[in-house]
Amino acid sequence: MESLTKKIVDYIFRLVLLCAIASAALAWVYVETKPRIDLEEQKMLLAARQEVLPQAEKFEEESFIEKTSTITYIQGYAENGEPVGKIAETRKRGYAAPIKVLVGVDETNKITKVKILDEMETPGLGARIKEAKFLNQFPGKTIEELKLKKDKGTIDAVTGATISSRATIEAVKEGLNKFSGAGKREVSKK
Repeated sequence: MESLTKKIVDYIFRLVLLCAIASAALAWVYVETKPRIDLEEQKMLLAARQEVLPQAEKFEEESFIEKTSTITYIQGYAENGEPVGKIAETRKRGYAAPIKVLVGVDETNKITKVKILDEMETPGLGARIKEAKFLNQFPGKTIEELKLKKDKGTIDAVTGATISSRATIEAVKEGLNKFSGAGKREVSKK
């Protein structure tokens, strides 16, 4: 009986030791890779900003917390310091999960480009909102023109993905609607 108890204690000790070593290794990998991952995310975000507002050379960010979402505004400036447009980063609930959208607007409040930063929609259906065929319908439009054709608008929905298409349009509209208040409800400036 005593040897059975000794074996159980020995197995428990080995298991705890193995878990501690694995946890320490995982923590070390996280600490070592986190700065590199953050740097790559920043590079990707800067490239996305330059894609939606190509005439901008530098960006200044402001975030606003609303009851239902956090909206990030980015003012784009030319090399000479003149403002050339704005970018809004918004999220709207799609079919499966929130869709994170980046929308660029020039100084005349016309859309320069829309980019989907993150989505978890159904592959082959809702995920097609990232395709150029859908996104190329936005440039040059104003907020009043942003409706699906089935809602008497100008945007063709992705076939079989009306919810995802509508969520993308609503995210773009939310960003455009809030531009008029940018700078008045400032929470954090980065």
